[in-house]
Amino acid sequence: MQALHRCYVDYRIEIALEMVRRQAGIGIEPATILTIFTDREVAISDGAVREQI
Repeated sequence: MQALHRCYVDYRIEIALEMVRRQAGIGIEPATILTIFTDREVAISDGAVREQI
């Protein structure tokens, strides 16, 4: 049950990141079917600024 909950939380985070990417125009690297449930680094870029979170 904990694994299912963790997948649910990860999915919600990815949806929130996608909403920010689309609405704010911030360059967030979107998840793919291969990376959505992995512990991946998310790259955020705003023009010349690029940071890892």
